[in-house]
Amino acid sequence: MKVVIFIQEESDAKEILAWCQFFVGLFLCYLKILYGITLIILGLGMLVNGGLEVDKSKNTYRNFYSFFTIRIGRWLPCPDFDYVTVFKTKERDRQYESEPLQNRYYDIVYVNLFYGNKHITIFKSFSFDNALKVANQVKEALNIRLVNKYATLEGSEFN
Repeated sequence: MKVVIFIQEESDAKEILAWCQFFVGLFLCYLKILYGITLIILGLGMLVNGGLEVDKSKNTYRNFYSFFTIRIGRWLPCPDFDYVTVFKTKERDRQYESEPLQNRYYDIVYVNLFYGNKHITIFKSFSFDNALKVANQVKEALNIRLVNKYATLEGSEFN
C-alpha cells in the first residue's frame, strides 16, 4: 500500500499564537467560563492543518483536515494526473482597520496537480524552494512530469 501524504505548512507564529490562546483560555475558564471556552476553541481551531493524501494501491485521493494525528476527509477516485505545476502568483490581503480600505499583496507559490482541464491545489507556500521540493516528491511518487509556471505581476521575479 503506497500512500503519499502532503500536509500544508503553517507558520511558527500561528502555532505559538494558537497555543497561547489555548492556555489563556484555560486560565480564563476559572474566571469567566464563556470567555475561556471561546479562547480554547479558537486556539484549537488554529491548530487544524490541511493536506492531500493519495493512496496508489486503491487509486483514490482525499483532501483532508488534520488535527494532530487525526485526518478527516472523503476519499474520491483518483483521476489520471497529467502533470504537476509550480505556480507563483500574488494573493490579496485586505486591511479593514484602516480608512480607506487598503489591499496588501504578497507572493505565494502553488503546487497543483492537473488532469484534463481541472486541477487540485495540493500545497501553498511562501517559499519557492519548499514548493519545488514538494512538487518533486509528487512527481516521483505519481510518476508524472513537472512543469514550472512562473506567473509574475508587476514585474516581480523569483530571487
